[in-house]
Amino acid sequence: MVKSFILVVTTKIAGIIHLPHWDKLDSLFPPSGIVTDNASVGKASDSISLTVNQSPSLKRNVVPKLKMIDETCDDDSSLKNTSTTTTVTTGTTTTTISTTSTTSVTTSTSTSTTSSTSASTTSTTSITTTTTTVTTPIPPCSPVSVGNASTIFTATSISTSSYQCETFQWTSPTTGMVSLTFQFRHDPSTWYLDDVSIYHGAVQMLTNGGFESGTMSPWVRTTPNGACSGWPSQVSTTVHSVSPHTGTYYYIDGSYGCADQISQSFMATAGEIYIVSFWLQSGSSGSGVSVSVTL
Repeated sequence: MVKSFILVVTTKIAGIIHLPHWDKLDSLFPPSGIVTDNASVGKASDSISLTVNQSPSLKRNVVPKLKMIDETCDDDSSLKNTSTTTTVTTGTTTTTISTTSTTSVTTSTSTSTTSSTSASTTSTTSITTTTTTVTTPIPPCSPVSVGNASTIFTATSISTSSYQCETFQWTSPTTGMVSLTFQFRHDPSTWYLDDVSIYHGAVQMLTNGGFESGTMSPWVRTTPNGACSGWPSQVSTTVHSVSPHTGTYYYIDGSYGCADQISQSFMATAGEIYIVSFWLQSGSSGSGVSVSVTL
């Protein structure tokens, strides 16, 4: 009695069922040795049953050859990710060969992120402007420029009816203490002096220029020409019906025969301009009348 066995081969690729390579399977056996009970050989099918009518000795060669078919199929690029199960049944003995071939391709994408940080610096500059307003007193009358001369005014006659304004623009030749000096001689009568000032810009350089303190200080009287007679020099109020130019007091000088003098010192700076002014009136005219002003 010739034994026979049945081969059941099932192959599924990516969810689609395909037959194994039957042309390769046919080459294992003679055409008369394989009979199929499924007419769909060479077509897509879930399974195929093959009945091999050969001698039992061929059984020993079937499984190895079927395994070889599976391995051959594994080399086929069209059968990637393929699961193949081959079942061989002969009598009561069942041999199952399960071959799984999986090829996994993983693509990794790397994303590089560049972060840019921008720093903004704001610089604020604060400028403070200080404005100083200097008010320079307006001279009582138009000044006469005398440069740096030491003698700024001389006269032998002057108004007898009212005060006469005298103003000079003087430039100091040196730095240091400078004395403003008045020399008076008035044989027939008296000199009247009031409102003496020296301005350096807005700064008054003299003290008690209007004699309103009622005293000579800080003015100093001296007699550089020796002892003189006549009306004594003094700070006074109204004398001989002549009133002060402003205020209550003025200076009077009636030196007779020679000139005496009064002076006051202040600090001067070389090259700086000083405005010197005073008001002067004569009690009468005639010989023996003189006045000089020096710095």
